[in-house]
Amino acid sequence: MFVAASCLSAQTQATAPMTASPTPSASPAANGVQQSPSLQSVPRVPGVAAIFEGFNAGVNYSAVHNTSIGWFSAVTPALSWAFNSRYSADVSTSVYFKRRYAVTTTSGGTTKQTIVEDAADAGDTLIGLHASFAPAKVEDTVTATLSLPSGDVKAGLGTGQVTFDFTNHLEKFKGPAGFFLDLGAGNSSYLFNNAVDRNSRSLGGLAHFMTGVDGWVAGRVFVEQVVYEQLPFGSQTIYARNAQNSPGAPPQPPSATTVSTGASEDNGLTTYFGVPAGGNVTLSGYYNRSLRQHSNTISFGVTWVLRGSNRKWRSLVDRALEEAERAKQ
Repeated sequence: MFVAASCLSAQTQATAPMTASPTPSASPAANGVQQSPSLQSVPRVPGVAAIFEGFNAGVNYSAVHNTSIGWFSAVTPALSWAFNSRYSADVSTSVYFKRRYAVTTTSGGTTKQTIVEDAADAGDTLIGLHASFAPAKVEDTVTATLSLPSGDVKAGLGTGQVTFDFTNHLEKFKGPAGFFLDLGAGNSSYLFNNAVDRNSRSLGGLAHFMTGVDGWVAGRVFVEQVVYEQLPFGSQTIYARNAQNSPGAPPQPPSATTVSTGASEDNGLTTYFGVPAGGNVTLSGYYNRSLRQHSNTISFGVTWVLRGSNRKWRSLVDRALEEAERAKQ
């Protein structure tokens, strides 16, 4: 969910256009309002989406630490195309460096688990389709996401199958703050709150929701706090890799591929932050606490986009023009 990430993965996956009515009290009033990470079309590459029409591209580099697998880094390139102020599409993927996972082998009746660190591993490729509306002054963005099986299954970076997710994002703005609710369903945990890197991928039906608040701190730092819940239904196949499982350590997701009805359940808290560092550069990060899986993830990263500045930090004039543009459609 920052879940609360936008850096790491920077997930992944700026943003669908916001249509909140411009208000003099919005902060920073003169400089604009950044859309929340929960509404980013590519949360791991904040700022890559164009507001009106046209092409944009970006890349994020992030350092990530997880209590199960330690430190690793990730590079996420993304391409985005806005057909107009309402509809857009994007594609992104991540490559992971120095990431560890467990390999279990059985020989002569003896089972042995070995920790492996790969120089580089690919993740699944994500394709997102977005439609944004503004009924009754509430931003409503519907997103359909597909993942293509380019990820390394043995390293827990993919399921080896095409997966899907549908999410409806509702957000109400009050001055400089936004209050939002996300509701959705799909068949893979990777596609929900994918700005945060997890230690496993699941395959099987699940429902999810996320709610929180976002706004500005000191007029320059954008912060978002969210809570989330992921509820599986039916059988789940879990693809995971855990680099440590010492005695007394918190329970971790299964390290081997298993079938279970509840292993992919997750809930927790995420905190995101974003800081503009020039027209085309954004510094970002997140902290995620998984209450169900008893794990912590922290990430810091930097994103560069081809067409930046006003497309990430939207002025009140931008928002007024966008409202007028939609009124014509």
